[in-house]
Amino acid sequence: MECFYEQFQTREYKGIEGKLKKASIIILILALISLITLFFEFTILFLIIYVMLFFLKRKIIIEYEYELTSYELSIFKIMNKSKRKEMVSFNIRDISSVKKADLNNLKDKNIINLCLDDIGIEKNIVKVKTKKGLVVLKLAMDDKLIDFIKRVNPLAFY
Repeated sequence: MECFYEQFQTREYKGIEGKLKKASIIILILALISLITLFFEFTILFLIIYVMLFFLKRKIIIEYEYELTSYELSIFKIMNKSKRKEMVSFNIRDISSVKKADLNNLKDKNIINLCLDDIGIEKNIVKVKTKKGLVVLKLAMDDKLIDFIKRVNPLAFY
């Protein structure tokens, strides 16, 4: 059975994204002005601040994409709406259990968080057998993705 499905998780970042972009432009203008006026110490300081803002944007603006192709689920982390990194990829037949996330099972420090917390989708704790061994993931899967996993691997939900 061939299937392709994508689930994208994001927040409303327009306010913070705009402020960080304006701050970056102002810092670059100040660096240019200090370079023209031969204040090299300030130029270096402004460039350091610019680099710090760049990394801050990559930490704050986070999105996730779950991509299901046939039976392979790949989870990508998208930072600053540009850098895309594959976090994990596994066959959904290798899922050993899917449980609803609650305070009891979230205390485990070995859980890898691969979802946004405040997007209104119920969180699940998913245990998967991978090449690296048993991996425990915290995912926010929508109903379509859960239904497809239930059809392929129904025992994972019991």
